[in-house]
Amino acid sequence: MGIGAFLLACGLISTTGGALVALDIRGAAVALERRADANALRDRLDRGSLEPAPILMTRPSPLSRTVFRCLGAAVALCGLALTVKGLLELAA
Repeated sequence: MGIGAFLLACGLISTTGGALVALDIRGAAVALERRADANALRDRLDRGSLEPAPILMTRPSPLSRTVFRCLGAAVALCGLALTVKGLLELAA
């Protein structure tokens, strides 16, 4: 019962988090994209580089948002698998 409950809890948490990003609920993917841009800018400033950002990091670029949404979908699917495995363990 212990491992089943653990798998079920981990699966539900990762399914929920992944689905939030994959479906862009409350702007989760956009917030992650902005955070990545801010971190890239902070990195450049910490290194003392005042040159413009690389082409892939400039606005408007839906690449980053799309990548985050795909990764969120993958996390949600893995969480769904963990949830199903946890339910099967609890049922056995």
